[in-house]
Amino acid sequence: MGITLQIVDPTRYPGWDDLILSSGKYSFFHSSAWAKVLSESYGYKPFFFTLFHHDRLLSLIPVMEVRSILTGRRGVSLPFSDDCELIIDEKKHFETILNDIIRYGRKREWKTVELRGGNEFLDGISPATWFYRHTLDLGRDIDPIFRSFKG
Repeated sequence: MGITLQIVDPTRYPGWDDLILSSGKYSFFHSSAWAKVLSESYGYKPFFFTLFHHDRLLSLIPVMEVRSILTGRRGVSLPFSDDCELIIDEKKHFETILNDIIRYGRKREWKTVELRGGNEFLDGISPATWFYRHTLDLGRDIDPIFRSFKG
């Protein structure tokens, strides 16, 4: 058996968190707990687009279906997530999954698909919006952290 494409609901997928932990590229925002928070708090529906080789996760683009009176129905990877890079093993995997997201989104009548991450795979396509990421190293002694604050 080769590589398989699956759409996964991480809130219902047994062992999901162990699976993403084994990828080595995860963040909290890839977890079943975060998908559950978004699903239960906002009514978003999780569609995590994955590529597997046997039982090993190769690549993942997590998407939630968002319904809004203002923006309509759309796929968002991932809403309210500070930093959620895509888990992509190879560039061709990104293209495979993105094409599947687009096909699936058309079936579900999504107006748009929003990716938060993956810029390195979008050759020649400029992002519609830019954001800044701020990182605070909490492993240091607290005094130097407070001394480094400005204003």
